[in-house]
Amino acid sequence: MFFFIIILLVPYYNYSKQYYQTYKTKFDVFEYAKLNTPKEAIFLIPPNYYNFRLIAQRAVAIDIYGLIYYELYAKEFFDRLMAITNNKLNGYYEFDSYKEIEEGYLSLNQSQIIFISKKYNVSFVLSKNMNLNLSKLYENEDFVIYDVRNIIE
Repeated sequence: MFFFIIILLVPYYNYSKQYYQTYKTKFDVFEYAKLNTPKEAIFLIPPNYYNFRLIAQRAVAIDIYGLIYYELYAKEFFDRLMAITNNKLNGYYEFDSYKEIEEGYLSLNQSQIIFISKKYNVSFVLSKNMNLNLSKLYENEDFVIYDVRNIIE
């Protein structure tokens, strides 16, 4: 019986190990943000990184789980989402559009990021696979945190 239980747990263990290795760099950069940026900082992040606020304990310009109670907030939420995803959602948004959301965010160029940073008072930009000519605060194998505070002042 004990042997049978171990056989059942091996796939779960392998999945957990793979999951951790896949997301380790993401959580490392979230933790770095928590420990090394001002608490009042606002981050520009891929909107589908919804767990950033929880782990880093920092504000974001937008993520996909913004609370929308009033029509005015819904319009602001949608406007921000479209800006930060480079209008890749074509006016249609569903909560299962993670791939399109991240692709839209990663398609932003440097001038668009600077414009968005100024518009939403962003202090730091979290980037994956974006080679920007901005001041780097932190970098690991997959992510970079750019400091844009001097640009928005």
